[in-house]
Formats: sequence, structure tokens, C-alpha cells
Amino acid sequence: MNFESYPVIITALGLRGNGQEEERAWDLMPVGDRPWIQHQLEHLIRCGQKDLTFILYHEPAAIQKLLGDGERWGATIRYRLATDPKQPLACLRAVDLEGPVVVGSSLVLAPPELFQADSAPALLSLQQRPLPWLRLTPEQFRESVREDWPALLERHQPAQSSSWEEYQLLDGQDLLARNQDFLTKHWPVPPLAREIEPGCWVGRDVVLHPSVQVTPPCYIGSHCRVGRLSQVGPGAVIGAGSILDDKCVVVHSVVTPGTYLGAGLELQEMTAGPGFLRMADGDPIPVPDPSLLGYSRPAFRWRQRIWQRTLAWCCLLLFAPLRWLRSKPVQTEAMSFVSAGLAEDPGSWKEQHLVGSLTQVTSLRQHFWQVFLPALPACAQGKLALVGCTPLNSDSLNSCPAYRRRRYLRRGPGLVSEALVQFGPRADEEERELAEALQAAQGGGVYPLALLGKYLLGVLADAPHP
Repeated sequence: MNFESYPVIITALGLRGNGQEEERAWDLMPVGDRPWIQHQLEHLIRCGQKDLTFILYHEPAAIQKLLGDGERWGATIRYRLATDPKQPLACLRAVDLEGPVVVGSSLVLAPPELFQADSAPALLSLQQRPLPWLRLTPEQFRESVREDWPALLERHQPAQSSSWEEYQLLDGQDLLARNQDFLTKHWPVPPLAREIEPGCWVGRDVVLHPSVQVTPPCYIGSHCRVGRLSQVGPGAVIGAGSILDDKCVVVHSVVTPGTYLGAGLELQEMTAGPGFLRMADGDPIPVPDPSLLGYSRPAFRWRQRIWQRTLAWCCLLLFAPLRWLRSKPVQTEAMSFVSAGLAEDPGSWKEQHLVGSLTQVTSLRQHFWQVFLPALPACAQGKLALVGCTPLNSDSLNSCPAYRRRRYLRRGPGLVSEALVQFGPRADEEERELAEALQAAQGGGVYPLALLGKYLLGVLADAPHP
């Protein structure tokens, strides 16, 4: 099949097919041995497309970290941020095109027919529902940049039909179905793992107890641990870095990478991730108990707490003379925030109170004197992390989306945040969301030290933030 090369714009907004947000970007959900967005990228590469632009909205840093600049695939990848998921093309209103462009959603693999020069430049449809891929002329593209995405699809929908429905990922049922296609070799890409027997793939550094029952078809990702008397398969996909405790059963189900399954947990036609379960046709069900569903490396958070408290003690000793010079903060109002490690139920939240207020703070230097120095003893005592999310009280936290609440309660509030360093003390909700997504993708290691260094340099410069 001969393909023409076009500039391709992919709206990888991280949202489900119904437009709902979750803690983890929907494009990062696993299909076999790799995230869905990587399948989309590799499919476009096979269709001869090397000039790609991804429009990101939810969890943009994680998607960009996964795909990089495209050099790995011999392609050029650019990224843009959408401020409104209903009008994702608005961020490209200044782009000037010389020829046709292919635009589509990352939730459906692009039909190869779109890249043939003699194909109709309009949108394919399937079963009375528009398939979100189309080819536009420069004039049509300029007219569409400020148009709502559903209206744009409806306006360009022709009467032609397609059987491309098997290559979409719109809901939990699709997620399970695509993984079953992957296991039964109905997917265009074979697994990148060792096939120990027909239909059974195992990645590197996998430890299986001798009593584990493995029934094909199934896939077990790299660095997994499966406890005694557990059952994996048929139809099981275990993401990389997951841990299954004793007597777990995973049948026709998907376990996302880095998930811990507690002893005796049985999954059948479900998707499981850290802190949630999803039925095939339903929304995620929160499971706040980490002994049932949690992250596969809980010890990592303990090391981070020790590392953060060590940094706090070093700062407390280093800035002791400055604390003596300014023994009382300018603002005497207490700063209230919800602690980390609590359940999502607002009734279980307990607010902490510290001296120091953000009410009149407009610069990093004011934040240093009025908030940072007074709160250092609390950080050294472990009541508040030195580096974390922007502190929120119970009312503000309750008004956040569910995925942000989970992220806040898991990672915890911090005296210094990515939003504070990047956008200053007066960052709005959109800026905080963007900064927290970047912060969540960075993880631990030297990141808290690097962010603290940027904060102190900003205090010295006292430059206004955009």
C-alpha cells in the first residue's frame, strides 16, 4: 500500500471517549506491553507519517516523557498544550499550512486510507458514529481551529462506512477488548517479550512462585513478582513492575503497570490500578486501602519522607540566623492544609495549621519570609513535606476533581511546589494543574533538591513571574 506523507495532528487529551478525566491519562492505559498512545504513534509510523504534532491536555508531562522527540522512531514530534479540551485545535490558530493536514483523536487508530493520495479527503464513519479522523485543506483547517471538536466531526462526516471500530479505546470495555486482541494475535504488533509457550509471554526479570498457575493467553510484563498459589490467565495482562501477592486470581483482566494486588484478590473482566478497580462497562471504583490495591513500591515513599526531612533539617540549620532575625512572620494568620495519606472521604480529613499565610504573598521573596522560614520546623518534624503539591484546605480539596484529590492525598502537600517555582504564589488553577502533572511525572530522586534550588534562586532574584 502506497502512502502520502502529511503533517499529522493528534489530539491526545488524556480523556476518555466521553470526555471524563481520571487520575491517569487514558492514552497511557496499557494495551499489551505498551501504552495505547505508543501503539497510535507506531501505527502512524507504519503508515509513513513522520511529521507529528501532539496536542496534550491531561498529564502532558507523562505523555511527552514517554514519546520524547520521536528520534527513536525516526520521526519528528512536536507538542502543544490545549487550554480547552472542547476546542483542542485553538492552540494551533497561528500555524500556517501550505497543504492538506490530517487531524484526529488518539483514542482511535488512524485509518490507513486517509494517507492515500487518491482517497476521499473527508472523514470515515462507523455505525452511525463519526470516526474522529479527517483530512483538511488549509482553508478548512483555518476555519476549524476555534470550532468545538464534536461539531467539527459532525460537519465533515460523510456517508462512507468503515470497520475500524476494533481499533478504538473509548471506555473500559474497549480497554479489555483491545488487550484480548493483543493476546490472541489479532493486533497488528506482536509482543516484545519471550513466548515461553504458545500464547504466554513473559518479560525480563519476572519471578513466579513454583505454585503459580499460568494459563495462556496471558502477558506478564518485566520486573513483576507473582506470589504462591496465584492464577494468571487466561486473558490476563500484567503491567510491568506489578506485584501479585499470594492467592491472587487475574482472569480476562488488565493490571496497570506498577500495581500491587493484595493477597486473595480476584479479578475477572476488570481493570485494576493503584487505588482503583474498573468493571468492563463502568467508572473506576476507588479502593483506598493500599493493602488491597496500591503501588508496587511502597518503600519508595518512606525513603522520600526521610530524604525530605533531612533536607528540611539542613535548611533549618542553614537559615537559623535568618529565623532569629525574623522570629515572627509578617502575617500572623494560620495556614490550613489537609495532610497526606488519608482516604478520599472528606469526613476522614484532618486539617493541620501552621503559622504563616499566603494571603498577602505576591513574590517568592515574600513567600520565603512569611511562609518558608516559619514553617521549616514543621517540615523537620514531618508534618509537612518540604517539596510537594500546593497546600489545600478541606474546602479547596473537596472542590477538586477526583484524580487531583487522589494525587494530592498520595503525594502530600509541600512548602515548595512546582507551581510556586514556575508561576509564583499567585498561580491560578490551570497553572497549578499543569505544574502538578509535571511534578507527578518527575518522581523522586534529586528532583526535590533541584526544585528547592530553583526556589532559592528565585528568592535571591525576586523576579516577577509571568
